[in-house]
Amino acid sequence: MELRIDGRPVDAKPGESLRELVAALGLDRTTLSRRPLAARIAGEVFTLNYIPLRCKDAEGELNVRRAMVASGGDVSLLRYGDPAGKDAYVRTAQFVIFLALHRLWPYARAKMTCTLGPGLYIEVQGVSDFSAQRLKDEICSIISEDIPLLRRRVETKDAIAYFETRGSMDKARLLRCCTAEWFDEYVYEDFRDHYYGELAPSTGYVSVWDIRPAEGGFVFLFPDDQDPDKVGTYQHMPHFLSVFNEGERWCELMEFETVADLNALVESGKIRELIRVNEALHEKR
Repeated sequence: MELRIDGRPVDAKPGESLRELVAALGLDRTTLSRRPLAARIAGEVFTLNYIPLRCKDAEGELNVRRAMVASGGDVSLLRYGDPAGKDAYVRTAQFVIFLALHRLWPYARAKMTCTLGPGLYIEVQGVSDFSAQRLKDEICSIISEDIPLLRRRVETKDAIAYFETRGSMDKARLLRCCTAEWFDEYVYEDFRDHYYGELAPSTGYVSVWDIRPAEGGFVFLFPDDQDPDKVGTYQHMPHFLSVFNEGERWCELMEFETVADLNALVESGKIRELIRVNEALHEKR
């Protein structure tokens, strides 16, 4: 089967990844706006670490992957301008952020709270010496290491045990609602996390970003949507943030802070009670 990446034929060898094939075709770029971040094959999004051809057995018989057969050999590259490419970039940045937090403050509790323009506000709890500058330096180090981001499959029960050990009870409770026996996660050193979607091939792809200190945590700035080669303009929005903080306080009052909490309320039959309390809070506004 002939493989075509963005319409260009390529001679793929068994075991070669899409990332290697993209480089061989000269399609990789240093600027984020033009750099491939993921790929679409037969309507599905795949990491560039995906291997189109594998050796089926010791005799050297080729195994063409299911998605490649379905697409007829066509691969479309996704860049930041494509919503799926942007999503891959955002998830990769999140992995880098939480890996850096884990390295510096392994017992901190960090929570993605809300978006502020081109930025993501992340609240950090459980540490007394948090520094946005230290975090920024650590993120720079992780990006410069260009760590490969490889997914592995583990038993769901093992993932639950890990998150319970780490104190991430919300993730453990959420996984308990999962009926699948297996769980996909990204791992580096002793850090493990899960994302509903593909990541870029390595941490070095996170090339356009910045960090600003904020009360209770920090704001991570993503690329400008109109010009991905520069960081989005930061705007301090205290009133906007205060509304989200009020929402957080309401969730604490209602004992409803995560999806796992929602699942528990539905299972216990107390969901109507949550709705009534929420309506009462709104009436007091």
